[in-house]
Amino acid sequence: MSQKHSDELRVRKNGAQEQPSTIATRAVITANGAKLTSLVDPIFDHDSCGVGFVASALYKPSRKILEDALTALSRLAHRGAVAADGKSSDGVGVMTGVPRKLLLESVGIELADDQVLGVGMLFTPPGARPVENVVDSCLRSQELEVLCWREVPIRPEALGEIALSTMPVIRQVLVKDAAKHDLGPMERRLYLARKQFERAVENGEVEGYFCSLSSTTLVYKSMCEGKLLPEFFVDLQSPAYTTPFAIFHQRYATNTLPAWHRAQPGRKLGHNGEINTVWGNRARMDARDSSLPVECKPVLTKDGTDSTSLDETIELISQNGRTIAEAVRMLLPPAMTKRFHPFLKYHQDVAEPWDGPAAIAFSDGVVVGAALDRNGLRPCRYAITSDGLVVAGSEAGLVDLDPATVIESGRLGPGEMLGVDMSERKIYHNDEMLDEFDVRATYVELAEDTALEAIDAGAVSSGEELQRLQKGFGYTKEDVNMILKPMAATGKDAVWSMGDDTPLAFLAKSPRPLYAFFRQRFAQVTNPAIDPLRESVVVSLHSRLGPWAHMLDKNAPLPGLSMDSPFLSLGQMAALRAGAYPHKEDLRLHELSCTFTPNFSLEQATDSLAREAVELVRSGVRILVLTDRGASESALPVPMAMATGMVHEALVAAGLRTLCGIAVEAGDARDVHHMAVLLGYGAGAICPWLALETAGSLAPEGTDGEAYMLKSLDAGIAKIMSKMGISVVNSYRCAHLFDILGLHRSVVDRCFPGTPAPLSGVGFAELDRRLRMSWNAPAVDGTPVADLADYGWVRFRKSDVSEPHKWAPLNVKALQTVMGSTRQGIPAEDPASAFQIFSRSVDQGSPRRCVSCWRCVRLGRSWRWKMWRSRTRFATASSRARCRWVR
Repeated sequence: MSQKHSDELRVRKNGAQEQPSTIATRAVITANGAKLTSLVDPIFDHDSCGVGFVASALYKPSRKILEDALTALSRLAHRGAVAADGKSSDGVGVMTGVPRKLLLESVGIELADDQVLGVGMLFTPPGARPVENVVDSCLRSQELEVLCWREVPIRPEALGEIALSTMPVIRQVLVKDAAKHDLGPMERRLYLARKQFERAVENGEVEGYFCSLSSTTLVYKSMCEGKLLPEFFVDLQSPAYTTPFAIFHQRYATNTLPAWHRAQPGRKLGHNGEINTVWGNRARMDARDSSLPVECKPVLTKDGTDSTSLDETIELISQNGRTIAEAVRMLLPPAMTKRFHPFLKYHQDVAEPWDGPAAIAFSDGVVVGAALDRNGLRPCRYAITSDGLVVAGSEAGLVDLDPATVIESGRLGPGEMLGVDMSERKIYHNDEMLDEFDVRATYVELAEDTALEAIDAGAVSSGEELQRLQKGFGYTKEDVNMILKPMAATGKDAVWSMGDDTPLAFLAKSPRPLYAFFRQRFAQVTNPAIDPLRESVVVSLHSRLGPWAHMLDKNAPLPGLSMDSPFLSLGQMAALRAGAYPHKEDLRLHELSCTFTPNFSLEQATDSLAREAVELVRSGVRILVLTDRGASESALPVPMAMATGMVHEALVAAGLRTLCGIAVEAGDARDVHHMAVLLGYGAGAICPWLALETAGSLAPEGTDGEAYMLKSLDAGIAKIMSKMGISVVNSYRCAHLFDILGLHRSVVDRCFPGTPAPLSGVGFAELDRRLRMSWNAPAVDGTPVADLADYGWVRFRKSDVSEPHKWAPLNVKALQTVMGSTRQGIPAEDPASAFQIFSRSVDQGSPRRCVSCWRCVRLGRSWRWKMWRSRTRFATASSRARCRWVR
């Protein structure tokens, strides 16, 4: 098959076609952040694979362990994908211990037994500039000495046409410790040397990718089939290749182009599944960037998949004071345990879960283990033999074991771990491992969680004042009667049919709130949504308002205020304002008014808001309250989504985000979607004060409308998170899991960066104009402002100012006329013309066409119409309905 044809047709096992992997993707992808030239965006990349490990609990290296791992890998072929050439795959690989004897003998070097050998497996693009000097410089900076470079023995004929076309140059660098005094563990210095090399790659000085650079692990990976891996890498066939453990991985690229560097295992783990929260995880890691050690940067690869980002974060944590097992348990915590564990309580406020279907096998060369996500949405079975062999994998039967030697077998449940500490010759199950973690720091004292208690909120708005505020903030009759009233009366989110048949916000006739420009993302491909009701045990809305805990300091007390929900009552907001909250002396609070006078523009106001927020945090403010209370015709409110996004991004850019918590007191937020937007762009806590006051005025006598409203918001945000397969609100916060439709690029880039926005549209000037009209301030065109309106966003309205609906009564009746399914059951005289009228009406929307009189139905005229008679028969000659034609 020619290169062209093999690239055009890449067939998976299930027959689906995938985009070709061409030389344009390069064997090594640099982190230069090049501009996208197509709709293919690496932020959507996910993996779904088969994974497992084989290990000796007695720390006995053997050839059989590697052979068992390669056998298991070949039996996972159905979990991967194979190209049309029959040999190329999405990627396979193994992670093993360092085969010291094999490597030293192959290069003819002798090394004292007490000298540790480090090995780096390096991919470089064919024809790229030499990397030896850069690598040597990075290693020497850590007082590590290069022993030699080794050409890895390979057989390219084992590869398929596609894999061969993108094959990198594969070399190994052998390293020894040359330090004359104690500089710390060699493993950490190898890690820092690799990070220095990655900085050189990021700066464009060199091209290359280290699969591994370690004294305890070595990774061999390729884009061939699993059964062909030992044929391609000659080393894997050598009887001298012995190892005490081996992690194996078969990759299935859910929606990514396969590439050599994306094959797994990574440097610390192999991952089967998809991280639904990866956008939020990456965003929060970016926000933490200023608090992380400079020598450990870049922390995350810019074009990495979700598996890559998880691998790099676990590596960061395990190289800075915690074990790899602790790092895995921090990022993949269980939803529930048999008993209380201070380790879990403390770390729920230190790091947000990397949530989503996940089964991982991990190792640092000393500890080997496997873990499942909190929902248990990926399989992992294990077996332990009497001679200390431990096998775990995505399926049973990957390794042939003598049943007489199996002393334990089973499967990991949701959130469970299995670990093998080879240095201690001990196997740890889930609770035993957590018990070990609990005693490694004083987590009981550190995990302080004094709650924020409510006080009397005082007088609330009512009557004309309440209506004035509702009108100013853009409330409609539908908002009050169809959204807030059911919440206040029942404590449940209003329910109606899915979908929206009205025009998009930037095409709408009526002024839509800014939140309407955001469309929620949802779980797809192989990462399933969850049920927030039946799976409520895994859902957590626990939040902490205040500075962020330091991810790498396990002995630091938790800062901030503990809350059971991200939504604040009016009484809790009053407590913050009055200073009646715990740790007041350490948590300095400041209210930042998000309003501006009419002689300023909205764009100027947002810039000023961001500058002031940065200065306040620099001056020592630790809780920043963004509020639009006091909004009026002379103090126009900045849309709270815009204010929150702008302030959050300004603090991230200034390196101050982790020093401060953001509480939002929003008058324009009134339904669950609005709350999701605010959380998604950085709000730590939200008080929808006007919605709560409105709910209080709407509640039936004897009912606490505010409490019911808060209850419905909790249930609503859990529902929204669950559609994305996310169960913990800390993982949803800052995740910007939306698509923006119809906001100008200038608005998106400044207030909501990182959010997909395929369509441009309304800019600052138009948003400013709409805001002034809403508050009855002087508008550019002098358009008068009506009372609290009903624009028909939910239900169809006949008013000229109401929004058109695709399934308006006229369109429904037109279709019924075509099909003869009207009440009278009389088909149209000319069905073809009638269908043309229906299709034009649906395709073009307004202007509307007359389908009420027989002439219009018969002739199929596409004109706007006005009915002058209330009762009529459709498509009958006897109809005497009158229409007036208007061009």
